[in-house]
Amino acid sequence: MSGSVRYIIVFTAFVAFFVSIFVHHTRSPSVEDSSEGTLGILCAEDLVVSEDLLYLADGAAGIKVIDISDWTNPRIVSSARSEYALRLYIYSGHLYLCDGPGGLKVFSLTNPTQPELVFEYETEWATSAAFAHGNLYLGDYTAGFKIFNCRNPAEPSSVSLMVTEIWGRDITANDSDLFLCDQLKGLVTYDLSNPTRPVKESVNNQNFFTFKSIAVVENYVIIARSDEGTSIAVYDVSNLAVQRQVAEDTPSRFIEGLSISDDYLLVSCGEEGVTAYSLTDLPELTRVWTQDTPGYARMARISGNFLYVADMVGLCIYDLETIEGAE
Repeated sequence: MSGSVRYIIVFTAFVAFFVSIFVHHTRSPSVEDSSEGTLGILCAEDLVVSEDLLYLADGAAGIKVIDISDWTNPRIVSSARSEYALRLYIYSGHLYLCDGPGGLKVFSLTNPTQPELVFEYETEWATSAAFAHGNLYLGDYTAGFKIFNCRNPAEPSSVSLMVTEIWGRDITANDSDLFLCDQLKGLVTYDLSNPTRPVKESVNNQNFFTFKSIAVVENYVIIARSDEGTSIAVYDVSNLAVQRQVAEDTPSRFIEGLSISDDYLLVSCGEEGVTAYSLTDLPELTRVWTQDTPGYARMARISGNFLYVADMVGLCIYDLETIEGAE
């Protein structure tokens, strides 16, 4: 590929990435429309819950640490700077941040209310991560993915760099396989028999240029996509070499994030809130409940009896007992 052609493709991919963020974050509904338990935030992207604390990836505003012991009155107790906080993970007493252009950052949670930065690694654009076999698989937009050994979680050591043509927006793994969604080639699967040298098994060559998110449940991979219309698609990957789509549904005009919580697949549907699907019905996609949010839902997770939503206008918290259809 010539240098000029590669430049045009890379530039186009980055423009698509930024446009998707800009369009969704320029919608600004009033916080007054939100429910009890909502906290104003700059640009909520992701969240993780640990007991009475919630860690929020707040885009250009970094990480917010929020006390949720009283769900009707969440309080920001501290914050940490970053370039553009996109995705958060808790692993072995540490908080891992995919910080977009700021790369990978690791924070010690020795004092859970005051995360301490203990490790940084520069990447092109850290988008997502997956943990398996004591390793971290880091999705690096336009630069394939990198593998780190996390024997010492405070200082991951680089094991290998998978130099591929993959431009990944999201990555996930189970004990045996790695799954990565590519901006241009769709779902790419890897065999993890050798965890530090994954072997590519299949590429479905579908154009997921505005792909959003990916999740794996046993032998099924669920992908949020908007290539020929927004939808979530279920693939049977029991045989990695043969990807087979077995279900599809369109819950909303927009799909931002997928997460697995309890017995639900949670689909964050932008301005149409959150839709929950039953995991026990897979591969069928059975909608069981929905929850509207005041702004633009980016990511949702369940912890205990509550639904937590990273919404464009802030952090939204809902009591599951008040949601019709939620058990």
